[in-house]
Amino acid sequence: DRLRMSILLFSGCIAPTILVVTTVFDVSVRVVALGIISVLVWAIIMLRLNWLVERMRTQSFRLVENFQELEASYQRREELEANLRHQALHDPLTGLANRALFEDRLLQAHERLVRSGGMGAVLLLDLDDFKGVNDTFGHLIGDQLLVGIAHRLETVTRSTDTLCRLGGDEFLYLAEGLKSAGEAEDVAKRLLKVLAEPFTVESVR
Repeated sequence: DRLRMSILLFSGCIAPTILVVTTVFDVSVRVVALGIISVLVWAIIMLRLNWLVERMRTQSFRLVENFQELEASYQRREELEANLRHQALHDPLTGLANRALFEDRLLQAHERLVRSGGMGAVLLLDLDDFKGVNDTFGHLIGDQLLVGIAHRLETVTRSTDTLCRLGGDEFLYLAEGLKSAGEAEDVAKRLLKVLAEPFTVESVR
């Protein structure tokens, strides 16, 4: 729009300019017209170039914005997929491995034992009278107790092992890389020891 307006204004000035120049300087109309036309063409070219530069700058800004939006969208998608994968393989209450992840880790551990030998152990931890806790203090206290138990067990879980909440008040522990049954007993004692100290949940002990 600005380019067209400029051309129209410039074109409107051609005839008066030719009349003034030929009258004042007593020169040929053709010479003046040729000079003005040359100036007009040059002006049009410059205005066109300026318009192209502005358009390229605007498109560059849009491309940058689109790229940033695409990158942010891709990052959100990756985060969503990672979150969905985590939810599919972990217990929503405690954050521990769930049954599906435990079974996968157990299968991998068995395959390693078949290839390389060694020993492993699966330990089951069952909480006595946990139903009584829920019945007496409510499920909210029971859930918080389960979270507290999971946190304590995690503090003594080796990086090579897998701690799983099987469901309800049951936990599974996969111990790998053991050299004897005595080491499995040591792992079990360590798990029981960390649970020996009483729990306090919202003033309930």
